[in-house]
Amino acid sequence: DVVALGGGYVLSVRLVSAQSGEELGAFRETAKDASEIIPAISRLSKALRSKVGESLRRVQATRSLDKVSTSSLAALQKYSASIKAVDEDNDIVKSQQLLEEAIAIDSTFAMAYRRLSVTLSNRNVARDRMIQLAQKAYDLRDKLSDAERFNTVAWYWSRGPSPDDAKAIAAYESLVELDSNDFAGANNLAVSYNAHREFAKAEPLWRHANRVDPTLAPPYNGLVALFIRQGRIAEADSVIGSMARNLPRSSQPAILRRNLAYATGDFERQLTISDSLKKAQPNNIALLTNIAGNLGQLARVRGQLSEALRHSAEVRDRNAAAGNPQARLNAGLDVPEFDAWFRGDKSKSLRGIDAALAANPLDEIPAVQRPYTRVAVMYARAGRSDIAKSLLQQRESSGNAASIEPEQREGERHQILAEIAIAEKRYDDAIREARASGWGACVTCSNPLAAQAYDLAGNADSAIALLARYTDSPDRVSNVDQTWLAPSHKRLGELYEAKGDTAKAADHYRKFITLWEKADPELQPQVTAARQKLAKLAPVERPR
Repeated sequence: DVVALGGGYVLSVRLVSAQSGEELGAFRETAKDASEIIPAISRLSKALRSKVGESLRRVQATRSLDKVSTSSLAALQKYSASIKAVDEDNDIVKSQQLLEEAIAIDSTFAMAYRRLSVTLSNRNVARDRMIQLAQKAYDLRDKLSDAERFNTVAWYWSRGPSPDDAKAIAAYESLVELDSNDFAGANNLAVSYNAHREFAKAEPLWRHANRVDPTLAPPYNGLVALFIRQGRIAEADSVIGSMARNLPRSSQPAILRRNLAYATGDFERQLTISDSLKKAQPNNIALLTNIAGNLGQLARVRGQLSEALRHSAEVRDRNAAAGNPQARLNAGLDVPEFDAWFRGDKSKSLRGIDAALAANPLDEIPAVQRPYTRVAVMYARAGRSDIAKSLLQQRESSGNAASIEPEQREGERHQILAEIAIAEKRYDDAIREARASGWGACVTCSNPLAAQAYDLAGNADSAIALLARYTDSPDRVSNVDQTWLAPSHKRLGELYEAKGDTAKAADHYRKFITLWEKADPELQPQVTAARQKLAKLAPVERPR
């Protein structure tokens, strides 16, 4: 029962035996105002479950209900079920469906709009709707409690129509100052700090968020990724173990173990875990998409282009079905990208890009979802810097760039300018732009592009320094490695050999051969050439 009393509320619940009608327990909580009703319900629920015999440990481990404002109990139930779907079952598609039902029930449910926007962002689908939902939640912010409002405002400045990192961080900091135990505030502020490479600030916030509620996945994900990038493998493994104990039904610990396997170079374990995940959850669409994307990146790292295209096609099909109108264009660009980068056939790549755009014109895709950066980079690599320049201008004038987070926006702009400068043999400009192209948590991800510019400018020492820092660092990610890792080892072998450093040359040729040992037949001549060079440098090595 809920009774209004003197501006506040009294909540009570009775536990009655179904057999005898005997009262087994009575519990009561008070709430000063509407914003305290949900926490009061959580306290009552735990007291009730303890009375009926659940262990104290299990009751204490139960996550508290989110503090969200809605006039509809049915909408709140949908919202709560959506959280359970993603955090316990790792079923983000089901979570999305439940949130859609929640806002259909209560069209003023600001936090449901916000969470649905977050869900679309995490799935990387329907970017235009993600922005619209962030705007809708923001428009309803005056109806919210202070904590809800800070969360909503922060998300609006993170993923709304005109992102502003400083304003987003300020809102999250205000939320944490208001309530240091607000899970979303602590976790999301950690995410923001991490994206700005303030790792020393991010780690304690994630640890705190994990202590606030160990049944929620985000802090585990953040800590594991952070530890992997810093080479703290044992700590990453320990966090995964803790997550598995606290989220026994979730597939997320297995995903993190897969990521850890990649980071340590254990590709066979990565494949085994991926196969087990597919068998365990054959109907989890978002999980299957994640697995296919991950396997496609691994295939590219290993020079298995046909396998990579097969996985990529699965990802593109699923993304198109999920609401990404640019997915068909991206599918058409996959082969031309390989033609220029792996096969060195610029003319064929150019024909493929033109054909993909003829079949899927950019102006038929919502501006915020047009893959300007990818297309511009591909045109530059195919030798058409003039088209790349035009696309960069369109990116700025169409509103596409304005909808991207500021650091990413600038990082991608510098990347495009670097690729254009390389195509036009303006290597000093390319060096400057490439070095400015880094963004996000990965510190070394822009190194290979800058190294390429130094290499082409004839500065072998700087190229070696940047490539070695990239290949030797744990701070690497597979979506960069899929393009650069094997070619970087191969080029380091050549550069060290030219300098007469046979030991380091042999080491990098050996690593290149290991990566591409099972590469497609069309790439095997490069592997054979590396084996021949290795045999000359290290006579104990013999071509297999």
